[in-house]
Amino acid sequence: MFSCVVIPVREYVVCTLTGDGFGSGTEADVYVKLIGTIGDTGKRFLVHNLEKTEPKFDSGQVLSIQ
Repeated sequence: MFSCVVIPVREYVVCTLTGDGFGSGTEADVYVKLIGTIGDTGKRFLVHNLEKTEPKFDSGQVLSIQ
């Protein structure tokens, strides 16, 4: 017989601060990987606005992403 382990779901807020030096913004995909005692989340891409056409992470920008 199989048994299931229920793992509670947690929500986190990730805050990013992009540097304010020349060329410090990026249009690249940015991700986090949270690592804990029972495993990791894998890559979780940080998406704050899918419709935005300028750089995802502008120079000198602070973002909070849930």
